[in-house]
Amino acid sequence: MASPAEPARGVTDRPGRPAPSVRIVSSTVIVGGVFALLLVLIVAVLGRPRATFSEGTFAEVERAMQDKGLHICRTEDVPDGQANQAVESRRYDVGFVCASGDEAQVVVDNFAGRADRDAALRNFEVLVRPNGNGVTYSYKSFVIYVAGQSDDRSQDRIDEALRGLGAQ
Repeated sequence: MASPAEPARGVTDRPGRPAPSVRIVSSTVIVGGVFALLLVLIVAVLGRPRATFSEGTFAEVERAMQDKGLHICRTEDVPDGQANQAVESRRYDVGFVCASGDEAQVVVDNFAGRADRDAALRNFEVLVRPNGNGVTYSYKSFVIYVAGQSDDRSQDRIDEALRGLGAQ
């Protein structure tokens, strides 16, 4: 029991300052709240729809790249779709000069609905992001994947073409 001349301790160690255990609990609650807020923001950003959904054509994508001075060196149709739920796909080798070894591979997957397109885009982002080996875009009914094995100049020009088209 504290003597009458000595104040009881417990909630504060010193006048005006909370005890260390109170500071630790308060800090833990604040840090936990910040992490929860970050998690909510991450889920909100990843879960949002990408580009508006409407029917697109492969010709639009091809024309956008050609308008930026790129050549479509090779085209391969994949009628059943390459990505899950894609109704059809095309693979392109694109570059400034064909057969130079600097061509980029561009895969364009077409989807019947927004939910399928956005799910495929999230799957691509999860697979691609850790390795840093490509870029994904959404445009109308398409998910467009640009593999990262080409030169930077081709990659930059493809990015300009797709962004100019309205891809996100």
